[in-house]
Amino acid sequence: MAPYFEYIKPFEIDCRIGHEIGLHWSKIDKTAQSTEWRGNLGAYIKLDIQNTSSTSGLIENLALILYRDSNPSDKYLLEFIGFRVLDSSKTFYSDTEEELPLLLKQRERIFKIGKFIYKRDKQFPITQGIYIAELLIFLERDKKATLVRTLEIEFSKDIVDTYAELREKRSSSLVWIPEVGNVPIRSRKLSDKEYQLLK
Repeated sequence: MAPYFEYIKPFEIDCRIGHEIGLHWSKIDKTAQSTEWRGNLGAYIKLDIQNTSSTSGLIENLALILYRDSNPSDKYLLEFIGFRVLDSSKTFYSDTEEELPLLLKQRERIFKIGKFIYKRDKQFPITQGIYIAELLIFLERDKKATLVRTLEIEFSKDIVDTYAELREKRSSSLVWIPEVGNVPIRSRKLSDKEYQLLK
């Protein structure tokens, strides 16, 4: 078996995603004959991707699908637009020049933030409720997604209102939304429910 895993096993990856999504209003381009930016819903997801084989290979594409838990027939595809990585001081994330397809060498592991946008003129119909976010990863040999990773997030009234305000101001500030059931480890006063979820 050892020679199979060392020399023959085809390119395969494993991917873990963070327990939150960064929601923001993202710029697309400037409207014709205007200095105003056109934009729409953008999302950031933390990615931990590992090539689990001894063969190099390509990640051809990434995509994000969002839909309401209560209305799974209305699915929205957000396009991948780039990566962000921690800067050398490890204090903030900055855009990289890397594009897809992305080469992963044998046994290589990478940590990045994937940037996605709903690249349409009609605004993403964000409303209160539970949403399912599906990250799709396409490898070089596959027409369909090789891996799908799922998060369940809640767009509360505060989140919807904050996003509406950001969109109005054309601000790309981020709002991080935790996965349902996940309590972010951040200093604050805990509710009884949050305390119980942590233990």
